[in-house]
This record gives sequence, structure tokens and C-alpha cells, in this order.
Amino acid sequence: MRMTVWAGMSVLACASASLIAQVAPPPSSGRDIVVQGQRARPSNWREAETQHVIVLSDGPEREVTQIARNLERLYFLMSVLLNRTDRTDDTTKLRVTLIGDAAEFHAMDLRNLRWQQGPFNEAFDIRRYYDPRPDGAVLATTRIDQRIVLQQGVSVASALQGLQLPGSGGQPGRAGGQIGQSGLFGLQSSADLIRPINEESVPLTAEGMIYAGFAQHYLTTFFPAAYPRWYLDGFGQLFSTLVVRGDTTMEFGRAPAGTTAVLHRFGNFASADVFSEAYLTRPANKTRWTPVHAWMLTHFLFFSPTRSGQFRGYLKAVARGTPSVEAAAVFGDQDVLAKELRRYFFAKKPFERMTYPAEQAGTPIVHRLSLGEAAFVKGRLELGSRVEVTTGPAVKQRDVWLRRLRADASKFPADEGAQILLAEA
Repeated sequence: MRMTVWAGMSVLACASASLIAQVAPPPSSGRDIVVQGQRARPSNWREAETQHVIVLSDGPEREVTQIARNLERLYFLMSVLLNRTDRTDDTTKLRVTLIGDAAEFHAMDLRNLRWQQGPFNEAFDIRRYYDPRPDGAVLATTRIDQRIVLQQGVSVASALQGLQLPGSGGQPGRAGGQIGQSGLFGLQSSADLIRPINEESVPLTAEGMIYAGFAQHYLTTFFPAAYPRWYLDGFGQLFSTLVVRGDTTMEFGRAPAGTTAVLHRFGNFASADVFSEAYLTRPANKTRWTPVHAWMLTHFLFFSPTRSGQFRGYLKAVARGTPSVEAAAVFGDQDVLAKELRRYFFAKKPFERMTYPAEQAGTPIVHRLSLGEAAFVKGRLELGSRVEVTTGPAVKQRDVWLRRLRADASKFPADEGAQILLAEA
């Protein structure tokens, strides 16, 4: 699919040099006026801005530039798919913030008050923050790739000491501590150089989390409706595997890395429990629902030649207020649907490829933030999670945050952004 973009031209007017020459210089007082200034010290943070997004990161310039360009490409892709290429976009640009590693992001304790995901199995503790604020939506996550540990291994140090670990009660020889012990564990940094023996894990890329969040933002911004949560999760996962090849090709819809391992580990999930929304009430340590299951169900219904029309009818019914379980009647016999899903698991999955004008992505405008600007990047994100709490332990945390914000703002009295943030808080 191709799109031609026409650029307008602007005309600059210049003042007449002869008119300036007629103005007499002011009388000299005999003193020179000296203006002293100090350039703001730069930080490690950079901001990349395109036509529709603003990306902030404390990572390399190449990284922030690439993500900004790819998000602009994803915007174009979704506009084509959803028939919005001829629409004017007057919405505030989405601000995407990439923050350090998982530990640093977790320490911010950003609470999603107006957005939810899952609930997924506890191994998939996916950290992403999204807030559709009145002054512009914000999206934040870590910029470091991670991995989901499905089966815990044994560390190299423990293996060298012996192939058996102490079992429960400290008694050696108990089966609970043998190599290959099965257990579900959460996110680990994919940058870890020392991996336990016999560990089974799947990657979770930072870019994938960003693309998934952006896709959900696009859908709910331009096509607001009452969507089932499983569908929003699956819709984001469809675009989480976006691949840009060269300057003119994009691919989406491929299976997430580790799909086979996840589905073998957790097994099938009853579609009836999804449509009835019974899965929403299961605790994270007992549910077998994962982002991969959400991807598979959504992918199947999107690409199935016999089910895609039914799927559209289902979504329209839910948007009209029909309970999900009643709207699912459009699919007919649930047992037949379940059998098709099981066959789909072993089948080769389709994906989409699109060509587009190379100039469509454009070149982001990138600049480094000053130390004053960078000092309040996190504070701007934390604002939404802190000031809206009124009861419970979170109130004490809010007051501590406000004291820290006042102290930080006092260090940058001339920084407009810092003082505005403090006033809002």
C-alpha cells in the first residue's frame, strides 16, 4: 500500500535594509552593557519528537530515534488497516517514556488507575504504565529487554557443589531441590550473562511492550468503545511483534517468541471462560491465562476466513452493551470453536506484510534534556498515581513524594516545567 504525502511551502518576509539604515543609533552612555548567562547543563535524557509521538529515554540517541520512527511507522500501518489515512489527527501527541531497567521502573510504583491488563499468570508480571490523561496520554515502561522464566534452573555455583540441592527442611536428597525443578518465576533481565542450568525462559522485549501499548492507545483513542479486556490484550500482542525491514517494509502478526514453549507449559485455555469473563476473577498464582493465549485467540479470530465476520459481530454486540457471554453466541457451538483453536495451535500461522513510502516515517527531532528538565521526567509520570489517592497507606507515600518534589523543585527555581509540576501536585 502506498501513500503520497504533499508538503506545503511557507513564504518568509524580510524587513527592508534601507529602512533599518535610517534609524539613528542611541546616544552612548560611555558604559558597555555586559550580559552574563550560563548554559543549562545537559543530562543523559533525550527527547525524540515525530508528527504523532514524543519519546523520552535515558538510553542512547540511536535507540530513542529508532523507537520514535518505528512508532510513526506503526501509526501509519494502523491508519491504513483501520481506514483512517484521510482523517485529520488533532489529538495531543502520546508521550512514551523509557525508564532504565525493571528494578528502576518498579521502584516508581506507577499504579494503573485508568487502564488494566490480564490478569495473567504470575510469571507474566508485565510492567507497563498507561494513563489517558486529559492533557495527553502517557505510556511508560522499562527500556531494557527482559525474559519470562517458565522453569527455574540451578545456578552454576550450586551445580558445581553438587547435582542435588537441599530440599525442604534443609534435608539433602529431597526431590524438591533437584536440577530441573519446575516452578513459575517472574521477570529477569535478559542482559544477565550467567544463566542457570536447565532454565526455560522466553524473551520479553522492551520494543514489543511499547508497540503493544501504542496499538491499544491507537484503538481506544480513535475507536472508543466497550472492548473485552482479553481482546485489548490480544490486539496489543498482534502488533507487539512489529518488524521493520529496510526503509519500505513492515510485518506484523507473527507469533511472539516462545509461543510454543508457553502454550506447552500452560496448556489450552477454555474459550468459554474467556467469553464469560470468568478468567478475570482468578488469582495470578492459579490462572493459566497468559498474553500468548490472548494473542492466539485474537489472531485466530482475526485471520480465520470463517470466523472473522462472526468476530466483528461479537465486538459490535459487546459495544452495544450485550454481555460478553451472550455476544459469544454468534460463534455457535463452543466445543467446535475449541477444536478449531487446538488445530490452530499446531498450524502455520499467517502474518501480514506491508510496503509504505520511506519518507512517511520522517526523521524525529531529537534534543538532550537539561538537568532541570530531566529531574522531573519521572515526577510528571508519578503525578497521576500519587495525587488521586485519598485513603490507605498510599496517602503516606504521596506525602513523602510531595516533600521530595518540593525539595527537587527548590534546586531549579528558574525551571518553568519544575514549578508547574509542583503547582499541579
